[in-house]
Amino acid sequence: MSTWRDELITRLRDLRLRPEREAEIVEELSQHLDDRVRELEAGGASPEAARREALADLDAPGALARQLAAIEARSPLDLPPPGTPARGRWLAALAQDLRHAVAGLRRTPGFAFTVVTALALTIGPTTGILSVANWLIWRPPPGVVQPDRLAVVWFGEWGDDGSVRPRRVSEPNIVDLEAGSTAVAAIGGWQESRVSVAADGVVPRLVGSAHATVDLFDLLGVHPAVGRGFTPDDDQPPMGSPVAILGDALARGLFGGAEAAIGRTLDVNGQRLSVIGVLPPGFVGLSPFSQVGIWFPSSTYYHVNHFSETTMRERAGRARGGVFYTFVVRLAPGSTFERLQGELDALVPALAARYPDDNEAFRTTRARVFPGLGTAELQRDRYRSLVDRLLLVGLVLLLLGCANVANLLMSRSGRRQHDRAVRAALGASRARLVQLLLIESCLLALAGAALGVVAAVWLRDLIQALLLPGVYTLGTVPAAPIDGAVLATTLGLSVCTGLVAGLAPAWTGSDTRPSAALGAGSVRTSRAGVRLRAGFAVLQFALSLALVTNALLLVGTLRQLAGVDVGFDARGVTTHALDLGSQGYDAERALTYDRELLARLAAAPGFQAASLSYSYPFSIGWINEVRERPGEADATFSVDTNFVTPAYFDVLRIPLLQGRTFTAAEALSPAGDEDGPAIVDERLARRLFGEAPAIGRSIQVAGRPDRSLTVIGVARNARWGDLTDEPDPVLYLPFTDRGGYAAVRPVVLVRSGLSARAAGELVQAQGSAIDPSLPFGPPRPLSAAVERVTADRRAFATVLTLLGALGFVLAAVGLYGLLSQLVVERTREFGIRLAIGARRGHVFGLVLRQAGWIAVLGGVAGLGLAALGSRFVESQLFGVSRLDPAIYLTAALALTLVVFAASAWPARSATRIEPVEALHRE
Repeated sequence: MSTWRDELITRLRDLRLRPEREAEIVEELSQHLDDRVRELEAGGASPEAARREALADLDAPGALARQLAAIEARSPLDLPPPGTPARGRWLAALAQDLRHAVAGLRRTPGFAFTVVTALALTIGPTTGILSVANWLIWRPPPGVVQPDRLAVVWFGEWGDDGSVRPRRVSEPNIVDLEAGSTAVAAIGGWQESRVSVAADGVVPRLVGSAHATVDLFDLLGVHPAVGRGFTPDDDQPPMGSPVAILGDALARGLFGGAEAAIGRTLDVNGQRLSVIGVLPPGFVGLSPFSQVGIWFPSSTYYHVNHFSETTMRERAGRARGGVFYTFVVRLAPGSTFERLQGELDALVPALAARYPDDNEAFRTTRARVFPGLGTAELQRDRYRSLVDRLLLVGLVLLLLGCANVANLLMSRSGRRQHDRAVRAALGASRARLVQLLLIESCLLALAGAALGVVAAVWLRDLIQALLLPGVYTLGTVPAAPIDGAVLATTLGLSVCTGLVAGLAPAWTGSDTRPSAALGAGSVRTSRAGVRLRAGFAVLQFALSLALVTNALLLVGTLRQLAGVDVGFDARGVTTHALDLGSQGYDAERALTYDRELLARLAAAPGFQAASLSYSYPFSIGWINEVRERPGEADATFSVDTNFVTPAYFDVLRIPLLQGRTFTAAEALSPAGDEDGPAIVDERLARRLFGEAPAIGRSIQVAGRPDRSLTVIGVARNARWGDLTDEPDPVLYLPFTDRGGYAAVRPVVLVRSGLSARAAGELVQAQGSAIDPSLPFGPPRPLSAAVERVTADRRAFATVLTLLGALGFVLAAVGLYGLLSQLVVERTREFGIRLAIGARRGHVFGLVLRQAGWIAVLGGVAGLGLAALGSRFVESQLFGVSRLDPAIYLTAALALTLVVFAASAWPARSATRIEPVEALHRE
């Protein structure tokens, strides 16, 4: 045995056998070789020649397999030594297969890198989509206790289309609702806004704020990390106590830390407040977009916003007017959200009957329960719809990735028939071989998931950037976290992906006959294996084509929306919000400030034009009711209304088609609700006056009493709030109309060639020269307001386009691998064809024909899936049919180009085969 030991151990090294099994095989094979040497020597061979010939016999195709199959294992390959418990035997086998899988992947780094990269490009984007979905819909604010028992309640007048006119609800009404409900354990209110904050000489800046009932933090289970929370004594009407609780970030920014903030004072809208507590890090409000840095009691809201204490005392006790639109409710033990909704449906109208004078509006008010916390409740359905579509795309991408990896694994499986045959000959069962191959695929999937975190972060940031134009924020919104829940889900998806992707290769690859595989002169894929791999390629192209087609539908929609004439030029225009009322300015003082600011802006270098207004297009505006026929009380319709200064039309480049704009005296003089001038757009002029001239005609605005306005100009139509529906008419009134309401909360619009940041700094500098305590809101390009309308469509279209293109790339890689292997396996066939006179172009066509059938089948299936999937995006389309033939043809053409690109090189390789070399290769 010692004569053969080293030689045999060298041949068996790659099998990584257990020592006892290796010893058995070496002993048996040594005996066989000794017998063979004696036989050859008896025939006249020399000892050295007999030894060489015996080894040559062992190396002959199939000989090793036959010898190994004949060696009976004293201890089966699948099991550890006898006496080991069943669970221990399985774990030992699993550990052994895990080592084999790692070693096998290390020997083929190129293959492992390719598969891991493909998986990273599928699992990674899916993880990014999951993180955004979790952030928008499922993830509660940090630190909230039992968030599944919480709900947000809105009060208002609800339209059939889901729109709502919110209704403020007072704390006395809430107390009555809580007392009358058995489903409520606690209820608290909060309302977010913005305030100016300054401390210790720091320049004032706008900070997200919220006023809340004193029990809100107890209800949420969120308590100050330092200091104390609010008490009932802090919320005594009419003005509350001058106290505040800070967010951790603001406390660090103003005072250097949470401990240092306690007991300090700061100016909030010019009013002094004392800091009594600092919340834990990470808690900044109750929605993903919240950026609350400072909290104060609900009654303190009136103090912070400079309400008259005398007025508040007069209102106290005789009215049930409130400061909250939004409430959060914690369910009582054993209760449900459905039960809560039913009780509120009965309790809210009862408040109108119980307090008819103070709660008259409650006759038409209803409460709506939104289970859970998270995205702004009134937009939750919109975001949920987007999330559902993104998750569907993520699922499609996972299926595409599974098909791609399965194809790659089957390609490798064909090249490893010899290795599996040896293992089968050594006693490995088919189940053991399947287990080994599945372990390999799961390892690759986990590695792909780890690498995919980079892709997840990139796609998450991209989706957030595309969505944020639709959200008004005071700063940078924190990135959607890839937290434990997302990582756990990703881990589960990775394992499932590995199992699904590896199942078909593992099952087909484990069906190996040792003697046939070891005796074969070359590796060939079975016909069933080829069909299965081709099926995976068809599936990849079908899914990719469906993604690309729907992406093109949305891209076409975006092009159509970009072509909609909004009626104004948003390029170079920035908006800058200012709240003078919260700083204690009354209408008269505010108007003085506005006049001086406007004069400074008009003279400032870098500004081409500047204007003040109450609002601007594609933002929240004022609605008026105009009488269609004077004297008829019921014949009214809604018009979007804006209060503007004369240069408004120059800033937005809205031409006046008839008449003139307002004069400075008309726009900036103190005014009330009396009759005055008005400018109408074409739609309003046509609806009221038909084709007759509008200049000099009167408009009646419904009110108490009606107002009669004289038309002095007709402006070109300009859209106000939507790109797809028929827009409402627009009415322009002087800036100081409505008693100067716009003057205390003006929006500055400037046209310039400056960046938004530079324009904001210049506007702030001009305003600070008048009153340094007044901070402007962050500058925003007017184009961002327009983009808010298309933010959801743009995000979805971008994700679909990127992932559809990625799918095509992965499908092309899979097709390339399939055709390359088939060319290798058909080398002899192609050599014979060329030897008997076939043209090389004919061989080229044979390979392309195989690719063509995959393209045809994938194209037909893909277009069918695209037509089915277009139902999910139909509501997002505008100006494009979901079955637009041009788009489907474009997608099919893209598929054709991708297939040709993937198959051209393998086809070219087939034409370069030399017949003689091909025949000798077998």
